[in-house]
Amino acid sequence: MKNPAGKVILLVIDEARSLLNDRSTIARNYGIVSDFRLLRRALVLVNECIGEEGGIFGVLIDTNSKVSDLAPPLSYDPEAHNAEGLVKVTFPPFVLTHTMDAHWKMFNKTSTSDSDTCHPNAEAKEKEKDDMAGGEVPHDIAAYKAIVLGNEEEALLALIRMGRPLWWSTYHDESVGTIDLLQSVKMVVLLAAKKLLLGTYPDGTAYNETTMYGVASMLCRLGERPYMTSALASQAVADFMAILAYVNFEKDGYLSSYASDPVLALGAMKVWYTIEDGLAKYILPQLRKLILDEAVDTGGIGEMVARILLLLAMDKCAFDGKSYKSFNLKAQFVPVYSFLAVLQVCELEPISSKKTAGSKKMKNLSIFKSWIYRWKDWRMGFTHFVQLQVEPNEDTLWYLLGRRAAGIFPRNQNGADLIIPMFCSKSDNASCMEIDETRNASDGMVSMILILVKNRFPTDSEFNESVTRKLSPKYVFKSKTKKRNKNKKRKAAKKTVAQPSTSEQENPLRMKSVQDVIRIYVNLGEKTTPRTPAKFIYYASIADEYANSGYDSERTKECVREQTAKLGFTFCFNSMGCDTYPFLTKKLAQCLANFIESRWNPIELVDGDLNRRRTATDSNKKSNAISSNVLPDDVLKVMASEGLVDPPGEKRKESRATVSTGTERKQAYKRMIASKGMKGWLGFVVGPIE
Repeated sequence: MKNPAGKVILLVIDEARSLLNDRSTIARNYGIVSDFRLLRRALVLVNECIGEEGGIFGVLIDTNSKVSDLAPPLSYDPEAHNAEGLVKVTFPPFVLTHTMDAHWKMFNKTSTSDSDTCHPNAEAKEKEKDDMAGGEVPHDIAAYKAIVLGNEEEALLALIRMGRPLWWSTYHDESVGTIDLLQSVKMVVLLAAKKLLLGTYPDGTAYNETTMYGVASMLCRLGERPYMTSALASQAVADFMAILAYVNFEKDGYLSSYASDPVLALGAMKVWYTIEDGLAKYILPQLRKLILDEAVDTGGIGEMVARILLLLAMDKCAFDGKSYKSFNLKAQFVPVYSFLAVLQVCELEPISSKKTAGSKKMKNLSIFKSWIYRWKDWRMGFTHFVQLQVEPNEDTLWYLLGRRAAGIFPRNQNGADLIIPMFCSKSDNASCMEIDETRNASDGMVSMILILVKNRFPTDSEFNESVTRKLSPKYVFKSKTKKRNKNKKRKAAKKTVAQPSTSEQENPLRMKSVQDVIRIYVNLGEKTTPRTPAKFIYYASIADEYANSGYDSERTKECVREQTAKLGFTFCFNSMGCDTYPFLTKKLAQCLANFIESRWNPIELVDGDLNRRRTATDSNKKSNAISSNVLPDDVLKVMASEGLVDPPGEKRKESRATVSTGTERKQAYKRMIASKGMKGWLGFVVGPIE
């Protein structure tokens, strides 16, 4: 259209996937044109008739990202050239992402304008919104603080405003003419659960191949995303409520994810617990299949399993001993004490480092009880994990608390892998840590649980460093100040020059002591022994932790001298089983154990399968479905090793693999024949036969 005064009609077609209906081979052979090409031809003809005075612009809308790929590449499109031979230009796909948090942003904007115009002392109110470093707090972070420290009803309504506009619109429709807030919220959560199951009501019949067995609920809560080039990237957006963020210019890659959506996470909880053993029977096996198909970016199998464990523990706290059906959905937080009680760690006997004197055992136990008592009034709550792109700070913690989320550290982060925020409000400040006098106490206090995850077998050779230095805030959070030159001459010269204060530049989380946070160490592959039980509390003096950290500033050394008698504690969890995590069922523990098998060591895959065979045989001795144990484990391992054609080399002590030789195989067969006998034995031979 060249005439500026011309009129343009916008033709919008929703549910444009109807144009993607595949026609049969016979129809294509007879030259039947697709619906999309018919529509495009009609638009071309009508625009040619209208000429320069206007036109009709077609827009196709759908959650199916394949709608962006309706037209073939220009080089293969017979209709891509006009009569003059000029190539037509195609519009890139326009991804609608601005609707996320639309009602929440609108609510904050309205609240800000009302407070600015109506508050009698607006200037004084703004002055109160200072952060830890003395700067102005962004209004959205102040809003998150308000709903965390405010009443439960307002917090619940805030959660519904977050995420997709669909939730608030549905709540508004359901709440018209009703008084029961929780009943209206339950209807919204039910809608979210149905959306994760292709609109099917979450009962036993909903977990099938069509709904991918409800695995979208797992991706939503874990904060995982499909790989761009996998078929799941498009399908998750079209059918399972993933968010499409970007389509590459070749239109063969889709960046999709499950960003923070609190209501969708609550719906995912319903999918998890509506039927008994739904996780172990349907959801987790389907997730394992997606991982083996390399369709999902997990960010590390060990970290993924740890996230599942933490979510299960948090859910048990929220249920408070009840079943999901009798659980009253609220936006409340749970005491940190309750979370630690579910993990059953507070009554464990502390284990000291070699440097800590054993003669002070009773005194150290008293110090631990005093330290754990400090968290009596602290609270926490999360329903899903969010992938963090940058190093978190205190604003990040308030953001996560406001959305009932926990964080996944960026992959280049030092030390810890996961972070769970917790807070203590002014009304609960009886046993909180000391409050900074420069800050308004009504803002409350915020801290964190730092979690480091390993999957080392049979033990972590860096254990002492992992449970101390690598979980220290000074190690996890980077310093923004430049390291001082260790050269004595330059250092002496610097002493004559006043050093500028850099405290305002530092991340406040980095300045926290190890006693101001809770630390958790998880090694899913650890082999439990009397010296390293399934779980225990590890403690070391803070002076020892700083001594191993390599910090050489005078301020740090002074702190070390002052805190020599103070201890830092870490909750340690080893192996993967019901002994370590008592809130797991046997089926669930076995499913999670299947995930942590080594993907890079094939013999460890064999070991994992043999362990499952032993467990299944012990628990199902009368079942015909269990494989015969006529072939011992060592025979099967030797056979697998020869099939992999292992080259010779030095055998590592911590390796599960068995070095295969012809002699070992003969000896294994002899042991098998002597112990089992071969009369009347029938089996299957799989492999090359010469």
